Amino acid sequence: MPEYRAAFTALYPGRLTPAHVLDALTAYERSLVTPNARFDHYLRNHPEALSPVERRGYAIFKAYGCVTCHQGVNVGGSMFQKFGILQEAPHDPTRPVDLGRFLLTQVTRDREVFRVPSLRNVAVTAPYFHDGRTPTLEAAVAIMARVQLGRTLNMRTVAEGIQTKAQALALVELGCEQGQGYHFSRPLPGPQLERLLRGEANPQLPDPGLP
Repeated sequence: MPEYRAAFTALYPGRLTPAHVLDALTAYERSLVTPNARFDHYLRNHPEALSPVERRGYAIFKAYGCVTCHQGVNVGGSMFQKFGILQEAPHDPTRPVDLGRFLLTQVTRDREVFRVPSLRNVAVTAPYFHDGRTPTLEAAVAIMARVQLGRTLNMRTVAEGIQTKAQALALVELGCEQGQGYHFSRPLPGPQLERLLRGEANPQLPDPGLP
């Protein structure tokens, strides 16, 4: 992206070097740490830190199975995953296909495998995906639901859901602690998920993947 190139050149005059790239990446990652957010308070057993609507939004996020990959203190960033598990991920035909970790390992199973990104500050860190192919969070959520979870979401529902999850997850200031609060290790069964989406289920659902 031209604006990225201009900003990078202004901060790091001269040629591109590995040291410059590492410095820029670490500075960016430090900016994503948002300790003591409302969501952190919620996970420290202060449910009143989030509204009922926010708690329901977080329960939906878990129920869909998003936390299978977006886990840990940064809600992601701790594992690698194929981009396009159940369906092929969309590609920009004007760009060469990025083969991900395969370029480093030359192992076939690493084709189009990338590090799962953190969701901290996700509402203010557009564009999305490893190559910035998707300009809006709504579109990114719809793509991930389809290619990673096998779900086709109505775009109006997605747009409404983003508003809910932006509140529910405190997306601008999101953080979570692994092992605190409930964590769904697998998506909820269809009927139970539908009840949750309609607001008929308790957002403080027990984790079916924990003893």
